[in-house]
Amino acid sequence: MDLLLVRHGVSEHNTSDVISGGTSNPNLSQAGVKQVEEVSKLIDNSKLDRVYASPLIRAKRTAQILTDFQKEIITDDRLREMNFGSWDGQHAEELKIKYPDAFDDLGTINSKYAEYAENGETFSQVADRVEEFLSEIQPDANDKTIMIVCHGFVIRSLIARWFKLKIEDVMTVRNVSFTELHFEKNDIERPRLMTFNRTEPLYYGIKRWYVMRVVILRHGTTELNKQGMIQGSNVDPDLSKEGRAYAEKAAKNFDPSQFDAVYASPLKRAQQTARIFVGDKPPIITDKRIEELNYGSWDGKSSLEYRKKHPDAFNSKGLINDNIYKYASDVEKREDFRKRIAAFFDDLYKEHANDTVLVVCHGVVSRMICAHFLTNGDIKYFDQMQNCGLAELDINREYGTLVYYNRVLA
Repeated sequence: MDLLLVRHGVSEHNTSDVISGGTSNPNLSQAGVKQVEEVSKLIDNSKLDRVYASPLIRAKRTAQILTDFQKEIITDDRLREMNFGSWDGQHAEELKIKYPDAFDDLGTINSKYAEYAENGETFSQVADRVEEFLSEIQPDANDKTIMIVCHGFVIRSLIARWFKLKIEDVMTVRNVSFTELHFEKNDIERPRLMTFNRTEPLYYGIKRWYVMRVVILRHGTTELNKQGMIQGSNVDPDLSKEGRAYAEKAAKNFDPSQFDAVYASPLKRAQQTARIFVGDKPPIITDKRIEELNYGSWDGKSSLEYRKKHPDAFNSKGLINDNIYKYASDVEKREDFRKRIAAFFDDLYKEHANDTVLVVCHGVVSRMICAHFLTNGDIKYFDQMQNCGLAELDINREYGTLVYYNRVLA
């Protein structure tokens, strides 16, 4: 099952400092309607098998606009926003003054709020009811694409549950953002994250509180990518003609001026992508620790050929898993791979603790960076980013908050 979670558009409460939970039912604001109409241009209704929504009007109306009123919208109470109890409908600023420890540094309600609000839900209770809903629909949706339009705390609660994170480590979900997950058959407990908090390029580069802000950029397409070859650190192709053209197109929607430093893998595909995105002036700092995983004897060979010989060494999406160590020689050990990524970020933090940094690297490196901070190094939860795909982490020493994953600009 492919699951697309969408937060509703901006509501009348979102712009008025009012806490809007499961018992509040404001409509979309005029700006919110325009916002959803613009994003609806990205939706291909033919690829959606079923659309569900929270019964609250801000979510249901978002679903209707996104699907151009062409799809049946099935509502379910279990998709409602978190019930904040006695805090629902209250002004957030007044509560922040009275209960400062119930809000994080961005002013978002955290898990301690339940100590003060009467009859409020916990994040765990929210995840429980939504997982119950998913378990009911999944038997009939294993091979389908499902869109659910719901709410920010609902999405954050699920991500925290599935990836074993504290709710505080899951970034605020933006209005009309997309979070995409893939579930294997009859398994709603271990999804694979494909995108998180993905929005239009319009929202890219918004400043907010952070310690070190890291934007990860995967290199553009090479000829080996097109040919389905395994492309690790032992092969060093240039960008293909098509890969360069796409990178140049995406770079037009990219603002390099926001970065205090730019780092890149020494491999040509990363160096060339970095230069296309940042232009001629900024220096590019090369660091070998962010070059791609070394696939040993499999490097530069046909992925299709090895999938036929050793199908258990690949997951259902065709990504190499840890069974490669049973068949290939001289493969870089997963723990050694993680250690070099961790060492790179230790040094990066020392040098750029309050900076915004661009890191241009590779598919598996991007997955390991996110896994290092979010899932204790387990990369199976992260799907491969597209070529020229972007991810962002806000990092406070050893902790990272995922802001978005696999955002594309063209």
